[in-house]
Amino acid sequence: MTPDRRYRLVLLAACLVLFACNLGGRDLWEPDEPRYAGIARGILETGDWLNLSDNGRPYTHKPPLYFWILAISARLASGVTALSCRVPGSLFALLSVLLLYRLGRDLFTPRAGLFGALVLATAQRFFLEARWVHIDMLLTLLILVAMGSANRALERREPRWWAVSYLAMSLGCLAKGPVALAIPAAGVFIFLASDRDLPRLKESRW
Repeated sequence: MTPDRRYRLVLLAACLVLFACNLGGRDLWEPDEPRYAGIARGILETGDWLNLSDNGRPYTHKPPLYFWILAISARLASGVTALSCRVPGSLFALLSVLLLYRLGRDLFTPRAGLFGALVLATAQRFFLEARWVHIDMLLTLLILVAMGSANRALERREPRWWAVSYLAMSLGCLAKGPVALAIPAAGVFIFLASDRDLPRLKESRW
C-alpha cells in the first residue's frame, strides 16, 4: 500500500470516529439547529424551494443552498431528524479534511498534508461545527475546493480548473454570501504576490 493511500485511510478512520459517532444522540440545540431544521421541514411541507420560511415567517437571513441540502437529506431519511440534519455537516467536514490533505500533499509532501489535515480535524471549533447543524462546514468545503482548484490551475496551467474554482465560489455564495468569493480570491492574490508572480492573475480569466 502506498503512503498516499495509507494516509487517506488514516484520515478517513479518524474522521468517522470524530464526526460520525453518536451523531443523532442528542436533540437539536438552540438557537440555530431547530431553526434550520424547521426551514428544511417547511420546504418539504410546502414544496416551495425558493421562498424559505421560519415558522410561517419569510426567512431571508441566509442564502438557500444549505437548506436545500438539509431538505434533500431529510427526504432521503424519510423525515427531519437530528441525525438527518447533522449528516450533511459531518460529510462536508470529512471531505474538507481529505481536500486539505490533497492540497498539503500537492504544495509540500504527503506527510505535511497528513499532519495539516489531522490538525484541522482535531481543532476544537472544526470538530464542534462538524457535529452541528451549521452552514460553516459547507462553506469550508467550498472554499477548499475553490483554493485547491485554483492551485491546480496555476501549477498545471490547465484553465478548466479555474472553472471548477469559480463554480465552488458561486455555490459558496449560495451557501453564505460573498465571503465564499473573498477568501479564495485573497488567498490566490497573496500566494502569487508572495512569489512576485502577480501577472499570472491573467490566467484566471476573471
